[in-house]
Amino acid sequence: MSGTVRFLHNVIMESPDDNAMMCPQSENPEAVIILKNNILDTGLGPPDGDRRSHNIYTCPQTRTNWFAPGEFVETDLNKIFVDPPNHDYRLRSNSPALNSGLDVGLSTDIVGTPRKQGSGFDIGAYEMPAL
Repeated sequence: MSGTVRFLHNVIMESPDDNAMMCPQSENPEAVIILKNNILDTGLGPPDGDRRSHNIYTCPQTRTNWFAPGEFVETDLNKIFVDPPNHDYRLRSNSPALNSGLDVGLSTDIVGTPRKQGSGFDIGAYEMPAL
């Protein structure tokens, strides 16, 4: 793989062995991977410049000393999502993902809701509509 691959505002869940994002740089030295505003069922490697930020990791083994700006772990999916057991990955009204992202140039979410609705951009695929 070469070139740039952007993962922006995604929810990637239920990966076997907590390996949702595997792309060893040693095997793909020409690849540039941008990972921002995602909620990932995985751990992470060390930050690579400004290519990664504002992601939420749900894997308890995530090494917090490798966090990039705005990144954190939340292992309780019920604190983030409306109904994770039934794959409803819309954000709860008190989700830590609300207003925690950054502007990456996407104007709508996965269902067409304009971004941003609150004081900041929401992390994940869905933007919480303003109440």
